[in-house]
Amino acid sequence: MQTRTARGGAAATEAKAILDRCTEWADEMEAGIRDALETLPSKAVADAQIYMRTVPKRAASLKKELAELAKDPIVNKLATSRATLLKLSKISADTPNARKKLYGQAKMQLRQLSTLAVDEANEDYQDVKALWEAFAETMAPGKK
Repeated sequence: MQTRTARGGAAATEAKAILDRCTEWADEMEAGIRDALETLPSKAVADAQIYMRTVPKRAASLKKELAELAKDPIVNKLATSRATLLKLSKISADTPNARKKLYGQAKMQLRQLSTLAVDEANEDYQDVKALWEAFAETMAPGKK
């Protein structure tokens, strides 16, 4: 894209627009990660995994902070749960069988969350739990 931008012309204008949008996305992701560091550390860790794979040079400044967070077993489990939810939410649920399978996976994740030794008032835990409950509700039998 950067090479195309340097060449000029109509394709350069389009390439610049794409690069500008990519930069905007990266700025938004980094701001979201930094905002989540204190209150929703698992969200920061889960989002940072995507961010680091996508823009590794930009993500270098966050690595130290996130490495410390990822050492916490609860944060790590909640981040993994968030990543699983993201993957499952991208799966097509057009058929009743697909919806039933996703509903079952959501219920299993909720059972796993309930086994974590975490204070019920933990905001990060409550956020992950609420996301899974909402997903399960959308996949519940009889819902469309």
